[in-house]
Amino acid sequence: MTSPCAPQPAASPSGQPGKEEMELFRGLILERCGIHFLDRREYALARGIQAATERAGIKSRRDYYRLLRDSDTDSALWEELLNLVTVGETYFFRDESQMDALRRHVLPGIISSRSRDRRLRIWSAGCATGEEPYTLAILLRELLPAIESWNIHILATDINKKALEQARRGEFREWSFRRASPKMKKRYFTERDGRYRLSEQIRRMVTFLPLNLAEDVYPSLATDTVAMDLILCRNVVLYLREAVIRQTMERFHRALLPGGWLVVSAAETPGAGNGLFIPQSFPGAILYQKGMESPPREEAPVRISVPPPSLAPPLPAPLERPAPMPAAAVPVPAPSPEAKAPSEEEVIAEGTALMGQSFYEKALALFETRLSQDPDNPRLLHLAARAHANMGRLQQAGALCRKALARDPLLEEAQYTMALILQEAGELENALVQLKKTLYLDGDFVLAHFSLSHLYARLGKMEESARHRVQALRLACGLESHSVVRGSERLTAAQLRGLLRAERGDGGGPP
Repeated sequence: MTSPCAPQPAASPSGQPGKEEMELFRGLILERCGIHFLDRREYALARGIQAATERAGIKSRRDYYRLLRDSDTDSALWEELLNLVTVGETYFFRDESQMDALRRHVLPGIISSRSRDRRLRIWSAGCATGEEPYTLAILLRELLPAIESWNIHILATDINKKALEQARRGEFREWSFRRASPKMKKRYFTERDGRYRLSEQIRRMVTFLPLNLAEDVYPSLATDTVAMDLILCRNVVLYLREAVIRQTMERFHRALLPGGWLVVSAAETPGAGNGLFIPQSFPGAILYQKGMESPPREEAPVRISVPPPSLAPPLPAPLERPAPMPAAAVPVPAPSPEAKAPSEEEVIAEGTALMGQSFYEKALALFETRLSQDPDNPRLLHLAARAHANMGRLQQAGALCRKALARDPLLEEAQYTMALILQEAGELENALVQLKKTLYLDGDFVLAHFSLSHLYARLGKMEESARHRVQALRLACGLESHSVVRGSERLTAAQLRGLLRAERGDGGGPP
């Protein structure tokens, strides 16, 4: 919580915030959400702040600022403000050159590389009202005549929850089609009273979830943000501060499979200079590809203090060797004991902490070292499986998780991880069975309810989806806000509540 001595915005006599107020609100939004409002967007920001203050029923912007400052970022108060100040401008088939590169080169290449397992995973980050992820779904339907035999998952995320609600409805006005062909509009939309309704076959290809790119909740199995073939994040990082941009690009890099692709706007360069991505040129567009082998993450070098050599001249050799001491009087140093190997609990604690910082390779090395001594340890096998899964290595993860469950079928966290691995691999019915096993072992496993709500929605069973979402929210409301939810590396209870409330369509408390 901010100190009471922190500066407060002075009241402005006009209907819009003054310069001092603007700087404080701008700084607060930057600190909490990583969103940087440029001077050219100042009027829109000021208008949004004033409207949010009025909608909150607060007369003084000073009181609104203080309340906003002391509220969780996932609260209804923040949701209302972000809905008013982050309205994204988008439309179908935006940036013709990039779409042409995707249609002619990138997507056919991904499809060819996935022809054996028939599995595709795409993420539209900062999707606004949904035109971009729906465009991708249409492109895939055009490119894949036998699309029903493929497991295709298109994840669409945004910080603006009201925009996500609109995206889920799949209804658009004429302005959203200013770069789309009439043929496409006629084929996939139904017009009524000036609004165009997207076909169900395209809408069900996309899953919409709220996500703040400035928060360290991805890549992770729990947020479904791993093992991606393609990520689009266009005209989003322009509004993030430099440190957040760097962190976001590093997380995108880890979320992509080797050889995966990142698409940003023409004005953005995703760390191509530091070796994260390889720029690839296409007619009128540059897209970025992850190398087949990931470069190691930079870390602060370890510095060892070594005493400087003595500058004094060497002592002259003695003229006579002194008589040796009697043997009994010579002190014999005790043999130094060998370094004690860390215990299982220490290895698990250290490895879990490393995974919470996304150091999956280091965590895996730690687990494997211990497993070389204790190869049938189910807890270590499960954690090694999670490390592999978070790096997109689903085959290795599945093998280790099955081995863990063979050793201990009652290990509910391994049951849950196995369900997520199956879901990522497109085995939805098997994932459903696995999640039910998890809840049989522990009915209060909140992430199992959370995942079941998503899985039932993908299967079109909306009543079951809503039931598990309500149960997950009830359980999440009973957890400490900053506690890490069991079954995840770093997702906090407050963040999970925000996700669940957004999916429910409100910012209120438990049902």
